[in-house]
Amino acid sequence: MRSWNVSAIVLVALVSTACDIPAYTDSPEDCSANQLWYDSRCISPPRCTSEVPYAGITYCVTTSGNLPGTCIELNGAFRCAPLAYCTNDAICDADEFCLNNECVPKGGSDCRDDNDCDAAEICIRNHCRPRGEWCRDDTHCNEGLGCYEAHCYALCETTVDCPKGLACRCLLDDCENQAMCSSPTVSCSSNDDCEMFLLAPGEKAWCYDPTNSCVVR
Repeated sequence: MRSWNVSAIVLVALVSTACDIPAYTDSPEDCSANQLWYDSRCISPPRCTSEVPYAGITYCVTTSGNLPGTCIELNGAFRCAPLAYCTNDAICDADEFCLNNECVPKGGSDCRDDNDCDAAEICIRNHCRPRGEWCRDDTHCNEGLGCYEAHCYALCETTVDCPKGLACRCLLDDCENQAMCSSPTVSCSSNDDCEMFLLAPGEKAWCYDPTNSCVVR
């Protein structure tokens, strides 16, 4: 079993030459030819010449010293990849699998599909989430709820159908059948931007200037 703390240390070492930790990215295509996509970030691993084992851990030999990691070929040069870096399941330990180029433990919150999660969970954006709260479509929500942007919302006809603090909002193109209770806090620049709310008689929606957000009363 690899040491996860060591893997975290080497990730910090690999990005320590930059002013900021690299931003998250959903695609390896955002990385340059000399970078690796790891932990949903593009990292720039240092060059290495070889590997040496010590106390059961593999180290890369670099000009700045030995770093925990594996020396791999990248764009015609050898660079030090984090210990948990992977391209397929076979590279990982038996109780791990390869997810987004990183070996992660089986049975945790990380997932590739629903089979990696408990029966009461669903795999959303590579994380196991509670069914009924998170969704990919309406079938994953409880009765009376609809799916929008991976979350289950209560369906409604007007704001009176919604719990206190929420408003009935047209979230989808088919507003008549897919209006859902959601936060009334919506950015706006004029009252016209607040017309997506389905109001009960006597209610109004307007753009509140100090905060540039919609208010429903």
